[in-house]
Amino acid sequence: MATKAFRKTRLLCAIAVVLASPALAAAEETGIGVSVQGAAGSHYADGGDTQSIGLGIWFGKRFGVVVNAERSHVPTDVTFYENGYAATRGATTRFVSGEFRYVPVTYKRISPYVLVVVGFGVSRPNVNEFFPDPVEHNVILQGPGFGGSVRLTEHLHAFADLRIMLQSRAGEPDAGGFGPIRAGLAWRF
Repeated sequence: MATKAFRKTRLLCAIAVVLASPALAAAEETGIGVSVQGAAGSHYADGGDTQSIGLGIWFGKRFGVVVNAERSHVPTDVTFYENGYAATRGATTRFVSGEFRYVPVTYKRISPYVLVVVGFGVSRPNVNEFFPDPVEHNVILQGPGFGGSVRLTEHLHAFADLRIMLQSRAGEPDAGGFGPIRAGLAWRF
């Protein structure tokens, strides 16, 4: 198990280096900045909730890499019919992600951005009267997203984004996905 986790960590670091290298070369400023951030929100169409805390490294004003510790909960969805019911299990996923952000342009205090997320963690599907058996899965998460940041002070930024998180696990590459919409604050040094 430790070997699998080490390989996943090594893969995540290699992806970060490959994606960050062009950012270093193309950065408008030569300075490197650091940020801490926290965010919370819900999921598009599924309800539930999401929380994250992160540490970012910024290569100029345009490129950033943010490492997040995240928790995401999608509730069980049950629809009753005259002759039965249909249920989607939902789950709570805790994971570490690397988020690569690119800010194409800045309008005074507003900075729209696009992002790509890669992460791994553990998913625990919900246990209830419809799904009584507890299970746990090691998962890999990935996906694109977009958002915007507003500079409130010289160091404090408010941000909001939508990410399309595709989640897979060994043996089942189509395990599912969710769309967390989050808002938060970031402090840049």
